[in-house]
Amino acid sequence: SLFEDQVMVGSYFAIDGGVFILSKNPSTGNWEVKTSFDGAIFSGYGADVKLFENHFFVGVPGYAHQGVAQSGGVFVYAKLPEQEWNSSMQPVAIIGANVAVEGGFFGSSIDVVGNTLAVGAPGKFLTNDNQVRTVPGNTYIFQTQDYFWQTNTEFLNLQGDRYSADERDYFGSDVGIDEEY
Repeated sequence: SLFEDQVMVGSYFAIDGGVFILSKNPSTGNWEVKTSFDGAIFSGYGADVKLFENHFFVGVPGYAHQGVAQSGGVFVYAKLPEQEWNSSMQPVAIIGANVAVEGGFFGSSIDVVGNTLAVGAPGKFLTNDNQVRTVPGNTYIFQTQDYFWQTNTEFLNLQGDRYSADERDYFGSDVGIDEEY
């Protein structure tokens, strides 16, 4: 994710996942890591990332939202305009589906514009007992009413249409919104 002079990169295939924020060094022209954030082991922390103004959003599809295994979440970080990002910062909010779905992988894809967040939850292929998962994927749209994303409304939940073990819909594998939606 690119915003102004910073780049954010997710690395969720690492054991504990990770997110890196880089800035371009004006004297060398090279991109340099300014700070990084680590996730929990096997959480998928950094599956998708979005840097937007003084906020960044991290998809964590393996997170147990509401105690539901691998239902997923989006970790929201915020800073004041004069602050720099630093690795000691903690999420100001963790957003998940109003009704958490086991293995939903909420946070696999994210996009944000202003106070609107789109989140994909395509679901994992197998259930926790190694059966083929037959639940279609979802895409959720949230809006917040405050700077720190503490008061959110899930106002849209779109669901794919494939329930068959033979055919997956991967609905929510990628999401995108823009100011003209």
